[in-house]
Amino acid sequence: MFKIEQSAVQEGMDEKSIIMEAYRTLGANLINQIGKEKSGIVVFTVPDEKTNSVSVVQNLASVMMEMGRKVLVIDAELRNKVLTRESDKETAEGFAEWLLGETSLQGATQKDAMRHFEIMPAGKKPIPAGILARKESENAVHSLKDVYDCVLVLTSAMDKTADALVLGQVADGAVIVLTAGKSRKQVAELAKEKLEAAGVKVFGAILSEYDVKTSTKLDGYYYMYKGRGKSADIR
Repeated sequence: MFKIEQSAVQEGMDEKSIIMEAYRTLGANLINQIGKEKSGIVVFTVPDEKTNSVSVVQNLASVMMEMGRKVLVIDAELRNKVLTRESDKETAEGFAEWLLGETSLQGATQKDAMRHFEIMPAGKKPIPAGILARKESENAVHSLKDVYDCVLVLTSAMDKTADALVLGQVADGAVIVLTAGKSRKQVAELAKEKLEAAGVKVFGAILSEYDVKTSTKLDGYYYMYKGRGKSADIR
């Protein structure tokens, strides 16, 4: 488990600096998990809709861009399309149309105006049931590694759909995003068990909305457990 050390606060770093430094460490660790010389796809999922993983993925994409990686963020969270709505791209073609073969990769992606990584919004159309599990969809998602260094995929809550399990099988691994004070350990462990049962490598879990300034116990803004052949722990 990686930690934000107490000394970082004592040396006068403000909360934003502490958090962004944590993201830089996490970004570097994810790159190491994938392989420094390789391109990779990472699925980000949440156990339930109490947690929103959008800001976590946006911050990670930003720090990976700082590291010289070409990054694509996909909104495959097809129920609520939070990233798509927050980016004001609800009328844009995106993931749905691209998987259906109705638009090109270039037509389905746009630059984030502020953060400069590329976004593939959810798209205007609903995706037919089962399309994510098709071999053609798997090949299409996997082909993104030929274009981007890091592909970060937002998926729907695991208690609502099996999308994270399906997309996780195409990805190099998955990260579970939790919310401090809201996510229950039992729910997080169940999410991890489901992913592993589906053959998805779990890179670890991130604890978001952790108050680094007021907490007396700085166990870290996030958790990242390295497995190397072993399952990740949720603690």
